[in-house]
Amino acid sequence: MIKKLPLFVCFLLYFGGFAQELALCENDWFLTAFTQNGEEISIPDNEEVSAVPLNFNVYETDSIPNFRTHVCNYFSSELEFTGNGTTFTLLFPTSSLVVCYDLENEEFELAYFDFFKQEGAFSYSLSEDNNAKTLIINSPNGNDSATYTSTNLSASYTEQNRLRLYPNPATHTLYINSEEFKAQELHIYDLNGKKITDFEVYDHTIDISRLSNGLYFLSISSGKQQEILKFIKN
Repeated sequence: MIKKLPLFVCFLLYFGGFAQELALCENDWFLTAFTQNGEEISIPDNEEVSAVPLNFNVYETDSIPNFRTHVCNYFSSELEFTGNGTTFTLLFPTSSLVVCYDLENEEFELAYFDFFKQEGAFSYSLSEDNNAKTLIINSPNGNDSATYTSTNLSASYTEQNRLRLYPNPATHTLYINSEEFKAQELHIYDLNGKKITDFEVYDHTIDISRLSNGLYFLSISSGKQQEILKFIKN
């Protein structure tokens, strides 16, 4: 249900002539290859970082496209699409400040986030093969690229993400459906990356009644494992 609103706005984009933006919005993407200055960079696959997801969404209030990706931290930005849906520019990039436990993850995150911090227009292309879609994003300088697939190839990521929030959207209370995952740290961020403090946690329930309506991200940490889940307050 969480995707109904973004998809609705995406369909409006589609009928306005932006079919590629529709494909970006309706798929969850996972990084499969990353190249920097012509050199392929190894993507982490460990206990702390088992996959690098990328999601495109549309704001509920003003229909401004945005995207979000994360390694140990999240990186997000509003987008401006240009070139008839073949390029986009990052408008207000922001990221969280969590420390990676693994040095390999920290080094990769630095390079990966630097990729999106470049000024100028990013070009992108979409293709499909055997029901799996591929997204390739090229940097403004033309030297770097990131390749994503709509099918996640990491079994460990699937196992880790058994953690779920419900109901979603929610008005008063969110429930965490995992008895095994014991949260040591729990934070909520808005779309601008601002940490929200106006909520209460009781065991596996979260009181969000005082939050303003909109899209939020819940960061839950337990030891070296971290989950980032999105939810809608209505």
